[in-house]
Amino acid sequence: MTRSRVASLASNEPLSNSSELSTESSGTQRAIRGENHVPRRLIKRERSPTHFIHHNVSTTTISDDPDNSILPSNAIQHATAWARRVKEEAKRQAARNEQKLLEAEERMARYRRERNDFLSQLRREQIIRGEVWKELEQERSQRKQVEKRLGEETEMARRYLEFARAHQERGESFKTMYEEYKEKYEKRKKKMDRSKQRKGILSGKVNELAALLGC
Repeated sequence: MTRSRVASLASNEPLSNSSELSTESSGTQRAIRGENHVPRRLIKRERSPTHFIHHNVSTTTISDDPDNSILPSNAIQHATAWARRVKEEAKRQAARNEQKLLEAEERMARYRRERNDFLSQLRREQIIRGEVWKELEQERSQRKQVEKRLGEETEMARRYLEFARAHQERGESFKTMYEEYKEKYEKRKKKMDRSKQRKGILSGKVNELAALLGC
């Protein structure tokens, strides 16, 4: 291809978008293997994973184009912009990953705090439960002692009631005996009083009779 043809193609066939470059990866592989008879010394630097730009004597061509079409003059700017976008996207992705990592660390720290709070509360509840259990055991022991003392007092009250009942029965019987004895005593006293009266009367009569007889 002559230089005039190359110049005309360069002026009439601009590169529309990056998709035209990406569709010719097979040509790139052939260029690497030397199937297009492109000298390796012409390959200067890599701009994308599938495209190799080389410089000829008077024009710029892409090595993976089987038709040896001309690379536009703004390809370097496109490649630079593409590389910048890739770098910026990588930075944004790294920032997003860093943010996600920070959020994950915050969630982990919050989870640890919540777990520690839960464990602390659980330990406090266990301590309180142990204290309550001790108080309950003390109350049970005191209740047993009270029940025992109440049983003893109930037994003492029963015995006292039996004693009082027996004493009352004995008192009633004693009262009955006393009343009977008093009644008998009064009867005997009356009888003795009548005997004394008769004796006094007889003594008076005896004295009178003795006076009459001159004794």
